[in-house]
Amino acid sequence: METDDRVKLRVYHRTHSDIVLLWSTECLTSDQKDNIKLLCEGKPLEFATTEHTDDSKPGIAKNTVICIVKHEPNGLRHDAKYNLQVILGGVKGEPVIRKQTVLEYGVLPAFEKDRKGARTHLMGWDGGAGAWVKVNVVRTADGSYALPVVVVDAAKESR
Repeated sequence: METDDRVKLRVYHRTHSDIVLLWSTECLTSDQKDNIKLLCEGKPLEFATTEHTDDSKPGIAKNTVICIVKHEPNGLRHDAKYNLQVILGGVKGEPVIRKQTVLEYGVLPAFEKDRKGARTHLMGWDGGAGAWVKVNVVRTADGSYALPVVVVDAAKESR
């Protein structure tokens, strides 16, 4: 297996204000974990990282670095595509260098476009709160799902 497969550098999400990158630390040396540089078209970027070491965040594996790059301090725009270079290590050993394309906010990579349904949520209007909210479902005895419904007597409502 090549090192590319072990680092697993990827874009976790992109918002109007930041870019979040993830990569695995399982096969990295302490030098590669502790000495990180991020470049955008040759320009160093400011960023913050934390290593996720347990199973507390769904969708993020153990031993994963979460790297947040804020747009404003780095002069980045949410509507621009960027080619980032991540350099892990190089102080006490061989660096691991990876390149990652970050698409504009709201643009899905071509290979994910067929999975839009996987990121769709059923929403309903909450009149009391004046906002859209996620609709909860319940699992039935046969393993299927159903929407919980409250039946309101129309005669009581009009009083």
